[in-house]
Amino acid sequence: GVHLLPEHLRLLDSIGKQPTRHRHDLVTQILLQTLGTPKTQAEYQAATQRDIFHQAERTCHHLTQLLEAAQRTIRLLDQNKADPTSRSDARWHLDWLLMPAWLLDPDLAQRAKDHQGLHHRLTTLAAAPAQKDLDKITRYRQKSQEIWSPPTTCPCNTCPLPAPLQVARNADFKLRLHTFAQTLK
Repeated sequence: GVHLLPEHLRLLDSIGKQPTRHRHDLVTQILLQTLGTPKTQAEYQAATQRDIFHQAERTCHHLTQLLEAAQRTIRLLDQNKADPTSRSDARWHLDWLLMPAWLLDPDLAQRAKDHQGLHHRLTTLAAAPAQKDLDKITRYRQKSQEIWSPPTTCPCNTCPLPAPLQVARNADFKLRLHTFAQTLK
């Protein structure tokens, strides 16, 4: 059915930098995925014929996967005793995955995979020599400079997640999967 379990709602209400906006963002996400952004009356009429409950179920399914992966990652990060540089980079990655408006990301399934990639990295980090992760951080930072060199703001300054920022963020997350969790890419 179309729902989140109580434990998922509690997690939704406590995760990230602005948890008070998550329920609103969830409804917005479902509506955006169902209706899109119709520009004409005909597009709007076609959009209103779509099954919002099917989209809500699909969104909640991906959100549940994402929340569970994020919860495992947060626990692992809190327990991790790795090199401070690795821990700091992993914490930054988690914060970036859960930045304000993260729930408005159009691809929650991919974001769940990104959380799984961070979890994989932390699991590997606990068992591998610290230098191995530090070398990966160096490679990641060198390659990520190309991603972040173009502007990532939107001229309107009202978008919750500006398109240029979304493109750069997706490329950055893809690079992180490739660098730290190749088995998941």
